[in-house]
Amino acid sequence: MNGPIAALLAAMMSAAAVLGSADCTGIIQEANAQIEEESRKEEASRFLVAIDPGHQGQGNFEQEPIGPGAGETKNKVAGGTTGVSTGVREFELTLDIGLQLRDALLEKGYEVLMIRETHDVNISNAERAQMANEANADLFIRLHANGSESSSVTGVITMCQTASNPYNGDLYSKSRELSEEILEAYVEETGLANRGIQETNSMSGINWCNVPVTILEMGFMTNPQEDELMQDDDFQVKMVNGIVKGIESYLEDKEPARREEAENSEEAAEAATTEEAAEAGTTTEAAAEAVTSEEAAEAAATSEEAAEAA
Repeated sequence: MNGPIAALLAAMMSAAAVLGSADCTGIIQEANAQIEEESRKEEASRFLVAIDPGHQGQGNFEQEPIGPGAGETKNKVAGGTTGVSTGVREFELTLDIGLQLRDALLEKGYEVLMIRETHDVNISNAERAQMANEANADLFIRLHANGSESSSVTGVITMCQTASNPYNGDLYSKSRELSEEILEAYVEETGLANRGIQETNSMSGINWCNVPVTILEMGFMTNPQEDELMQDDDFQVKMVNGIVKGIESYLEDKEPARREEAENSEEAAEAATTEEAAEAGTTTEAAAEAVTSEEAAEAAATSEEAAEAA
């Protein structure tokens, strides 16, 4: 039990002693609830969640490779879709939900990296992935909203790479699990239709990732009902709650990436120290042998001189 939690418990117990046994039960229950909440926050604080509110105020149609070393290219940032009923742009919706998601995760104790917090940015999809990589995020969630030529199409999908992705196929199982957890929790919370998980190797923002990643297409802005729902304040709370629950479920049995990095760094440092010590020992031994050989040579020369003198 850490210092703040222990101090809280001690304060609660002292208050209970002063008030008497009649009030002890309620105070102890309150203390336990606060301790559990602090413990959850302490556990959550070990994890870093990267949030990418998709698109930006202006698209960037310059080209970039779809993955490291790829010959194929795509637009750096597409323009996104627009709500058929509300007229809201996709980049506006994704930032709105992204900021609410940030606040909800911070409240629970998680560390959060926001790829953007305003519309006035120019960050390519590859650069967004690299920001998550450099932060060594435990997961990267990319928020988007869908569009279709048919206004009747509705529902939610998540996206991840395939197992054979040439850029980061080794992350497939984790990205697939992340996609499943977020999709399931989001659909359950919002009541929107589950359209499943799409596996793709054509998304730059996925291919450049070195961390588990998913794209959440939160609903269809080309469907009037879903477009209006996604602008409703109460419904947005459900959207955010669903994403948070999916993240929590995914991280439940995971070790923080930064802890693994620290352990690997520590192991590397220990190995380097051991190697340096071994090299130092070898050098010392060689020096000792050289000194011994030199002394032996000098002794032999002295004996020879003595023999000649005799």
